[in-house]
Amino acid sequence: MSKPKIDAESTLGTQKICSAKTLRYKKGKTSNVEKNNSNPIGTGPYKLKSFSKTEGASLDRNENFEAKDGEYQISKIMIKKTETSTEIKELENGTVDYIPDVVDANKINTVAKDKDKGLTMDSYPSDREDFLFMNTAAGACQDQAVRQALAYGFDREAYIASYYKLDDKDAKLAYVPGMFGNPVSGANGAYIRGEEKVDGATYYDYDVEKAKQILDDAGWTVGSDGIREKNGQKLSIKFLAVKEKDAMDTMIPMLQKQWGELGVDFKANTMEFNTVISTVGDDSAVGDWDVSYLGNSFTSPEDTGVDYFIQSQGVNNFARLKDDELDSYLAAGAYTADKEASAAAYLKAYVRQAELCAYLPTDGVQTYCLRNKKVKGLKTSSTFIWSQSMATAYIDD
Repeated sequence: MSKPKIDAESTLGTQKICSAKTLRYKKGKTSNVEKNNSNPIGTGPYKLKSFSKTEGASLDRNENFEAKDGEYQISKIMIKKTETSTEIKELENGTVDYIPDVVDANKINTVAKDKDKGLTMDSYPSDREDFLFMNTAAGACQDQAVRQALAYGFDREAYIASYYKLDDKDAKLAYVPGMFGNPVSGANGAYIRGEEKVDGATYYDYDVEKAKQILDDAGWTVGSDGIREKNGQKLSIKFLAVKEKDAMDTMIPMLQKQWGELGVDFKANTMEFNTVISTVGDDSAVGDWDVSYLGNSFTSPEDTGVDYFIQSQGVNNFARLKDDELDSYLAAGAYTADKEASAAAYLKAYVRQAELCAYLPTDGVQTYCLRNKKVKGLKTSSTFIWSQSMATAYIDD
């Protein structure tokens, strides 16, 4: 490294020790690697006893691992492959004790209603954020006013209430994020999730009249057919989405209605995921779409993951957002070893992006871990999964 990088420790310091013979392979010839993968080596608290691709794995506590008093009380871990359609029944029957990372409302509702059967659940914010992104390089969304009007004109709270349904009044499955970014950022997650606000930042609470006023002020006038236009250009929005996502069955009709009320000629098209990605990433197809919808899992508590989307040269900057001020904040946040300075710079970047409104976060979700009540002591989060929490876990019989 030629200069400091704020995520150097998490990027380089978390690489696992690996046997040299495991890495000794030729491109395309992985049989030796696959063979060695079934015979892992390590010095951790558990050791592999058995493994089956079809059935799962079992691990025993490593008698040579020197644990602190009270740690690693669970002596055996069984990882069982189950059908997703029957895993809740197995939890109820006691053939499994723990199901991590559940976002299926039906499964969460079942456990919420059956707590008298000895079941319970934990939840935490997922590292995933879903979002609309707008084409800043072609079409009507080149106009910042149009992007902001579309943001104010979409009732995200209503979308979440319609698409994500939980019977338990004390539980929630999704929320409207405050800003586009990493919802599990160690420094700025509360701002991204909308739990804290930044003075002076732009927040797109649903406001039809404000959306219309922004378009009026920007010169987009309503024509005789009810569609706005400016300098002979119709306010037409071509929406491109992944057909496999059932969320679109809820979102597309809402966008059709709500953006239609603003005077937008809305046209939706759904395609296979790979086709969507190739289309929004192809400069020669930049005129084929105006708005699209994706999601991203950030996987770590670092803010740097957002660079891929909102930095001018970001590999996933499908919106083609280019802004020198934004780039300067991202660079200041990334290339430093000062955590406080980095957090402050990234927060400025989040605020600036919100103003530019190339990316509009639509929904963040809560992740639920469903478990037997006798399993206790798991202190999980999106960046600290169950296997990392085994030191404090125990069975209360």
